[in-house]
Amino acid sequence: MPATPPHRGGGWEGGFFSLEELTYSLTAQQRGIENIPTEEHKRNLTRLVDCVLDRVRAEWGSPIIVTSGYRCEALNKAVGGVTSSYHMRGMAADIRPQRGALGSLFECIMGMFMDGDIGLTECYIDSEKGFIHVAYDAQAFNVWPFISN
Repeated sequence: MPATPPHRGGGWEGGFFSLEELTYSLTAQQRGIENIPTEEHKRNLTRLVDCVLDRVRAEWGSPIIVTSGYRCEALNKAVGGVTSSYHMRGMAADIRPQRGALGSLFECIMGMFMDGDIGLTECYIDSEKGFIHVAYDAQAFNVWPFISN
């Protein structure tokens, strides 16, 4: 894995996000953890990008940084993730805006969900840690997924 997060943009099918940035982890790199998704995880990540992340990025109008995407079991444990984490299935990402307020991006995502522009399984803002968690499970989405702290 690269020493720094991969370049933002130029992802799947010309979208905004890449597999590299959705699997990159400094923690994995520092601890020698191989954070390599299976083909199923890659399919799930593709759906997450197509159905949520690229749409949010287009609506937001400026870059969005992925702070955590896919996590193998060892990485999830190393970062203190819950054992049922959608991150381990390639169905979740923690994001923050490159520019602009975290709360404003959260409001943008809530508005898109309410308008039916995106489906979500989970979405919450962690203001203390500075990220928004989004998850998309095609089998369980469009429930009221918002929690604000």
